Parts: sequence; C-alpha cells; structure tokens
Amino acid sequence: VFLSHRTDSGWEAQPLLEQAGSGLCNIGRLPGDSLAVMTGEQWFEGPIGGPFTPRSATGIVDVWSMHALEDAGQNWLIGHHGLSRYSRTSHRIEPLTGTPEDRDRLGDVYAMARLAPGTHLIGTTTGLYTYHDASRQLERVIGLPEGLVVQALHIAGNHWWIGTAQHGLVRYDAASRSADQFDTKDGLTDQRIYAVLEDACGNLWLSSDRGLMRYHPASGAVDVFRRTEGLKQLEFNRTSSMASRTGDLYFGGLEGLLKVDPGFWDCQSYDVKANIGLIALDAYGPASDAHKAVLKVWAQGERVALAQDQAILRAEWR
Repeated sequence: VFLSHRTDSGWEAQPLLEQAGSGLCNIGRLPGDSLAVMTGEQWFEGPIGGPFTPRSATGIVDVWSMHALEDAGQNWLIGHHGLSRYSRTSHRIEPLTGTPEDRDRLGDVYAMARLAPGTHLIGTTTGLYTYHDASRQLERVIGLPEGLVVQALHIAGNHWWIGTAQHGLVRYDAASRSADQFDTKDGLTDQRIYAVLEDACGNLWLSSDRGLMRYHPASGAVDVFRRTEGLKQLEFNRTSSMASRTGDLYFGGLEGLLKVDPGFWDCQSYDVKANIGLIALDAYGPASDAHKAVLKVWAQGERVALAQDQAILRAEWR
C-alpha cells in the first residue's frame, strides 16, 4: 500500500504498508487521527504515515471498514457480515445484525454516519436506514430513489449527501424527506460515487472509478482531477476514505492511499466559463443568410453545425 500526496512538483508516492495479499485498501479513522487499514479478516492500526501494527478480528468475515466513536471507546465494523461493534477496552466484538433475517434485510453495509448520540445512518446495498443503538431497531429512510445502493454518506445539517452505485450524488433533505440527484448530466465523471468528504470551503470531494471530483454545492460546478491533472491513480474504492483533524482528505484505491490537501486549491471552481460572441462566417460575411441562420442557433444556446463550405468561423471571447 502506498501513500500519494500533492507537492508543488506533482504527486509523490511512498510505501505505507507492505503486506502480502493486502488487496484493496479500505481505511477507517481511529481516535487521535490514527488510521486503520482493512484487509479482509484483519486490520492494521497506526498513525497516518505509519508504522502499522496488525490486529486480528476473530469471528468477523469480510470486514470492509471501521468507524470510530471517540467518546465511547468503540469502533463499528461494516461489511458482508452486516454491522458489528468492537470495544477497544475489552477487545470484544459484538454482532448487531447477527440473524440471517437482519443480514438479508440490510444486504452488504457500505457506509455509516452519526446523526446523534446513539443514532446512526447505515448505507447498504438495499438502501438507507437509521439505526437506534438503545433499541437496536432499523428504520428505512423514505423519499429516496428506488433501488438506491448507498456507498458513502456525509451529513451537513438537514442535508444528507449520499454517494451511490448507480444514481450519482444524491442530496436528501431530512426536513422535507425529499431528494435531488446529480449525475453525469450535471458534470460528474461517473454515476458511481465511492466517497463524499467536505473541505473547509464547504465543497464536497468525491471519489469514483474515474478520478476525483470537487463538487461546489452553492453553484453546482464540478472540478475534475484525473491523470491530466497529475493523479497517479483513477480507480478508487468504497469504504476507503477519511478526513483528518488537520483538514487533509484520504482516499483509498487500487494503487494505495491518496492524500489530498484541499487548501492547495482556491475555494472557487477553476472551471472558468467564457462567453463567446459570434462575429461572422468568413466565407459569407455578416449580411448573408448563412450567417444569420448560424447566429440564430448560437443565440438559442444550441450546438452550431457548419456545412462543409462553411469551414471558417471567426469568434471573439468576452
């Protein structure tokens, strides 16, 4: 597993964890800004940057990720097994979805977020649920698109941002119980969103199979980061992201762990839109019927298609 980070000269990578057969890098945040790297039935713990100490979890199958509750001294483990709680003091694991009925109802658990003390959001292959620790009751969240597979969660007041497997990014209003969907038609590079992390500017960083995106909720603008922007890897993983206390963001992928310092970029989108004013079709001149026809299409905001004999177009940038 390698840790990649942004420098003035580009993206640099350094070994983070050398473990044979470690497979995909799934990560979780621990108390004190430490890191857990998940590898099947085992995880490794240590400070960001290493070194890491192996820790086994007997009785757990396919642990995908870990969520820490720092005030309770316990961690939540999610994956194929459903939902379990691990005590960092007693080192005991308590399955919370132990029956086959519970596991079938939930499906695979991909995401978890804290709503209030004792109440959590659980994102799974069968939808979004609230979980109440005292009663151990699950309630399905209504008002979301049908067939929603939840892969990432971020809570911002009454707005819950949901990364999905097929529906792009979904914003759920908890007050009105309504949802808005943002996908490739809105500038996202992929319908599959693995992580949703907020930076100090209020922008949302999204990971996918096609690089990283920075979504601006206020304007709807999307900044895209791929190989042309210097990324060394494009394919990231679900259950593989975290935000540190310092504001750095971490995304796990097929080639290791990527560290992003959002402060490296301005808060505003770098996607500058320029207005283009059509001057003339050189082959005809401004008074020609051909020029007037093209100008009308241009003014309506539609795509301009030129005939073969209209090969030369002059325009100005405003």
